[in-house]
Amino acid sequence: MNKKIVSLAMATLLGLSLAACSSGDSSSGSDDAGSAAKTEGAEESAEGSSDVANKDKPLVWFNRQPSNSSTGELDMAALTFNDSTYYVGFDANQGAELQGTMIKEYIENNIDKIDRNGDGVIGYVLAIGDIGHNDSIARTRGVRKALGTGVEKDGDINSEPVGTNADGSASAVQDGTLEIGGKKYTVRELASQNLDIDYIGGDGQTESNVTNRLGNPGQYDAFAINMVKTDNAASYTALLSQ
Repeated sequence: MNKKIVSLAMATLLGLSLAACSSGDSSSGSDDAGSAAKTEGAEESAEGSSDVANKDKPLVWFNRQPSNSSTGELDMAALTFNDSTYYVGFDANQGAELQGTMIKEYIENNIDKIDRNGDGVIGYVLAIGDIGHNDSIARTRGVRKALGTGVEKDGDINSEPVGTNADGSASAVQDGTLEIGGKKYTVRELASQNLDIDYIGGDGQTESNVTNRLGNPGQYDAFAINMVKTDNAASYTALLSQ
């Protein structure tokens, strides 16, 4: 999918008014010209104020791609709701790749400091964050892929937390291997856990707040929905489709 990442500027519609002038003694000519002007002006006004269906208005999702909170699968129906649907935010998969690469390069460049006891085992602890967030899922996979600790599940790297794994026996991950300076090191995910997050609507947006506002969508020219606190994109697009 080609992602459209843009800043939207709402255009202001200017109503045009017509004035008719007549120099002559014929009042009927003046009346006719005035009537014609009024008719033309009314037609233009009607055209300028024509309603756009809610389903066709610009729609912006931001801060989080609409996705399934259990699997992280993107909600393509929401992301392609109409021709003016946009996502403004970070590419989760790209972020995952960059994060994993940065961690791997840090280990390679600082191996003498990291392997303090000299046992050749590099252990790390992974804080997964909101387990249902597509960014969390993608970045967990990115780290495990870069370090070789990922295990495939259902065609992709398993993103489940393992709890504790000091002995390397967890089934959701495996020990990886890095060769640095001619020496092989074992990389082990010692522990990983999701963080339980309580969302607080500090910016004024809550699930009910958004739904209530969309109860009368006709009063808006466009819609921008912050997806950080919700994965309920389908309920919003359903309201816009009515």
